[in-house]
Amino acid sequence: MAKLAAGQMTRLECEKLGIKHIWVRALSVYGPYDGEETLIMSVIREALEGKDPECTKAEQIWDYLYSEDAGEAFFLLGYKGKPGQTYVLGNGSARPLRDYIEEICDACAESESAAGRVNPVYGARPYSVKQVMRLEADITQLTDDTGYKPVTDFDKGIRETIH
Repeated sequence: MAKLAAGQMTRLECEKLGIKHIWVRALSVYGPYDGEETLIMSVIREALEGKDPECTKAEQIWDYLYSEDAGEAFFLLGYKGKPGQTYVLGNGSARPLRDYIEEICDACAESESAAGRVNPVYGARPYSVKQVMRLEADITQLTDDTGYKPVTDFDKGIRETIH
């Protein structure tokens, strides 16, 4: 509700000030300096400590976008975005959360500070009551209006994040 209200209120304020208003719905952005309690950062932390990460069943279908790609999208929106438009920001492709977790554990195992390959414990944590099971961005409008396309694959982005 707060995000919806913020979008509507900023649109009205921009109209009063005579400046263009573009609203971005950013989905799951990750990268260096991400919040410590995010799934990605908690799996990285536990894996580097040699602990088997406790996860849900990780059946969710998810869309992750590397932070540098998100920054590029915001830059392009500032120049080429259409006033009044709401854009969805993500990678534009999704896959099972379990795949991401396995990729994180593989990348951590190759890190200099790793204690070896850990094995996630799937199903150790329950899904929350309001667990979103599918989150995938349709970035068609963003790409059409700005030419934006993400360039960082998850493997590269996660290695940068670990580093």
